[in-house]
Amino acid sequence: MLGAALIAVGLWQFLTGNGIGGLWLALIGWFLWGAAGAEERQTRATQALAGVHVGDVMTAQPSTVSPDASVAEFVDHDLMQHRHTAFPLTDAGRPVGLVTLDRVRQVPFERRQNTKLRDIACPADQLTLTTPQEELTELLPRLNGCSDGRALVVADHQLVGIVSPSDVSRAVEHRALRHGTMPGNV
Repeated sequence: MLGAALIAVGLWQFLTGNGIGGLWLALIGWFLWGAAGAEERQTRATQALAGVHVGDVMTAQPSTVSPDASVAEFVDHDLMQHRHTAFPLTDAGRPVGLVTLDRVRQVPFERRQNTKLRDIACPADQLTLTTPQEELTELLPRLNGCSDGRALVVADHQLVGIVSPSDVSRAVEHRALRHGTMPGNV
C-alpha cells in the first residue's frame, strides 16, 4: 500500500508542477510495489512447497559426462542426445563438477577441441549438494552461485539426481493445482 501511495503522490506532484521530485517519488513507490510483490510470491511459493522433499522433485539418474571429455566431443556427441542444459561431471559416480550450456558457449570455437569440460565446469567445491530427504524449502536459499540454480542430489557420495529451476517451478505448479489455487498466485 505504501508503494501505491508513493506512486499516486509522486504522479500528483509531477502533474501539479513539482517535476523531477514527483517522478522520483513515483519511481521509489514503483520499486517498493515490485519488491513487495516479489516477496509475496516468494512467501507463497515457500508455503506451497512446505513438506516437499528434494527426492519428490528431482530428475533421477541425470545424464552425466566425463570431466575429461573435450568441449568439442561434448557438443558433437552428448549435447544433441539429451534435452538438458546442465550436465553433471562424474568420476566413478561421484559428482566432480557441473557444466552448463552457458559455460560451453563461452569457449571459442577454435579452443573447443583442446578444452576439457573440467576446465570450464563449476568445480566440485562450489557445487550445491543435497540429499533426497532434504526439504525443498531448505534447499531453495542455497540455489545460487556457479551452478546456475541447480543442485546435485547425492546418496552415499554417489550422484542420484539433479534439481533444476524448472523442477522447482513444476513442483510449485503441481502443489497449486492440488490445492485449488492458481499457479500464478503461488
